Amino acid sequence: VAAFRSYAARMGAEAWQAALRSALGEPVPCFLCAETPWFRCHRRLIAELLAARGETVIHLLGPGRREPHRLYAESEIMDGRLFLCGSLVA
Repeated sequence: VAAFRSYAARMGAEAWQAALRSALGEPVPCFLCAETPWFRCHRRLIAELLAARGETVIHLLGPGRREPHRLYAESEIMDGRLFLCGSLVA
């Protein structure tokens, strides 16, 4: 998806990484968006990166419904860095 590629291209930027570090410094970090299905949204990329770094990611699907994140087949993790389809994301 072109929108995912565009967002992924920004994820390696220091400003983006600093914003992520700041968000993760909150007592209970949570990433939300207007799209309900997390896998059709930029949250998918954030979830992949956090999982690559060893963070626990839980998707909130609705009242009382949660799902642990599972890495997608096209995601590759090397030394805590995320690669999608062979390209470094962050």
